[in-house]
Amino acid sequence: MFKGTIDRERLPAPNGQRQAFQSPAARIDILDHPLLESFRWETPEGTILLCRERCAGPDRLGRPRADWTMEQAKAFCAAHQQWPLDHQSISIDSRTGTATLSAGHGGVAPLYIRVAGARIDLSWSIADFYPDLDLDDVDVERTGLRLTGTLPYAATTMFRSVFMVTERASLTIHNDGAVKVTYPAPAEYYVPSPLRDDADIAAAARGLVDALLQRWPLKPYVVASEFSGGLDSAVVAAILAARHPGLPTYALEIGGAAQSQQIGRRALAIDHFGFRDMLLPVGAVPMVPSTFARHADYEAAPYNADLQRPLGRLLKAFVAASGARVVATGTGGDELLMAHAFEQAPEQLARNVNDAFLPEAFPPALSKSLKDRLADYAAHCDRAPFPVLPISVLEAQAARAPLFAAHGLWPISPFAQPEAVRFYRSLPLAWRQHKILHRRLLRHLGYPEPFLDIPLRENFEPYLTTSLVTGAGGIARDLTRSCRLHELGLVDADRLIAAVRAVRPHSSLGDVGFLFHAFNVEYMLRRLDEPRSAGTLRAHAGRDRSDQPRSASPEFDGTGGEGAMPLVNPRD
Repeated sequence: MFKGTIDRERLPAPNGQRQAFQSPAARIDILDHPLLESFRWETPEGTILLCRERCAGPDRLGRPRADWTMEQAKAFCAAHQQWPLDHQSISIDSRTGTATLSAGHGGVAPLYIRVAGARIDLSWSIADFYPDLDLDDVDVERTGLRLTGTLPYAATTMFRSVFMVTERASLTIHNDGAVKVTYPAPAEYYVPSPLRDDADIAAAARGLVDALLQRWPLKPYVVASEFSGGLDSAVVAAILAARHPGLPTYALEIGGAAQSQQIGRRALAIDHFGFRDMLLPVGAVPMVPSTFARHADYEAAPYNADLQRPLGRLLKAFVAASGARVVATGTGGDELLMAHAFEQAPEQLARNVNDAFLPEAFPPALSKSLKDRLADYAAHCDRAPFPVLPISVLEAQAARAPLFAAHGLWPISPFAQPEAVRFYRSLPLAWRQHKILHRRLLRHLGYPEPFLDIPLRENFEPYLTTSLVTGAGGIARDLTRSCRLHELGLVDADRLIAAVRAVRPHSSLGDVGFLFHAFNVEYMLRRLDEPRSAGTLRAHAGRDRSDQPRSASPEFDGTGGEGAMPLVNPRD
């Protein structure tokens, strides 16, 4: 929700007089969206910024006041651990030069910070920091975990000077540049509970999803829904359409053998519910570029938005046609319905536990030195405690937030809410396995029976493989000229190039998945220390957009726009 820079050398002195400089000490953008509201308090002692999702329900915290002291404002921010939706806050102490950043449980928009001496950069997109980093900033072992697809969820990132404020955590940056991470206690873990004989679970699930979707004040904004044809997004779309007739929906059309099945199933539902739909074939653009040169429609990140190239094109056309500002998704549905660890067969449990740390077998292209170090590193590296929402949900939201923000959209999901976690994870396995609950719920909602007939898996694996096969020649040529993964000792360049050249349409998902991770990380590393284009973080840092001097008295903003210090439009 925040993007900008804090320069602690330019903070006002305790007597309220600014030191001799032209630019403000902090230039912090707040994501401009009608579902967000922001507040600010500023005195000679410090500045506090709070941004939160608007909530349609009762406001148990009460409305804040502009004349509050810093202590009262801090208490108000701390009380937001009870806020039903997501929130983030920044507290800057001008007397000590200390800055503290905190986050709620939702992780809808990630908050990354980069510490460089007295300067603190922050953004919801880690890519904003790449031009200020170089290979010396790379944490090699953590990047090695990213190559294997097992990057831990933690405040620590692939770059030593960059941190992520994880759910319910806070990061304090002291005057000497030291960063203190304060993690919360592990969230409650819910286990299956017995059900009453007369319990109508499908009706209860429908009521819960409907109530959670009403948690946001969606009217009068144009609301849309993802509708891939998957069971989770189908539940959300139908329940939302009951309150928003003519609901705009969109999806990416998969390739491969299941393509016609997806098209046919979606057509049944679109006709039944009257969705105003837009579909884009993923084959319109490869998942990854065929070279490592900068591409405007591809941005590599630790939590990568795998479908960003086709989805970016689809969202641009969809928003232009529908005017949507909010998009409902089925994010979290898979995780809520999966088996608990103790419900899994021994071999499945062993595979899942192993996957949480290291793969069963390392890709051959990984360097021997990295393989020798990773097991010990994985066992002792930084990991956030058990979160309120599943880790994969937090990662998915972190991956797609910059893409949605770039198109003026705010994503919402009823399954990415604490109440949904408690309800679904407390159900007996019989309701969760094979998505039995959502199948019954879809019948309850009126979906035609053929919609539930899914003999073929509908996914993007054929698209990923085809994209890598198409781009293999160009990717291999670029790696032959230079390979930053090799320079860092992460891979053997010759083996990586051979693996790229060997990829075929029938290659295993494991082999293809590693090559995708390798492309993503190599592309990311090549963006480090590149000149920054106009309109990005460094270009705006230090630019004074304030024509009038700011008062040292408390100021307050309760709007959904830029309720902080002067900066640029977040979509610049």
